[in-house]
Amino acid sequence: MTIVENQIAEAHAPTCRTVERLQREGLNRHDAIHAVRSVIAAFMYDAMKGSSAASPDSAQAELDAKVEALNAKAWREGR
Repeated sequence: MTIVENQIAEAHAPTCRTVERLQREGLNRHDAIHAVRSVIAAFMYDAMKGSSAASPDSAQAELDAKVEALNAKAWREGR
């Protein structure tokens, strides 16, 4: 959760927008942060396996897109 809180504190736009949107979709702040964290954790897991984007810039863009694609319904359903 710390990484998400740090991104919010640093005003990382994709994370901030997503947490705010997830709250509008009905998640409380705690669950919204956990939802974003789950996307980051899955991305990091894939990166460790070597199946992520090649350059740091493209990896960040890919991660940001995955974070912004997250929605409360999908997270609640475990997708």
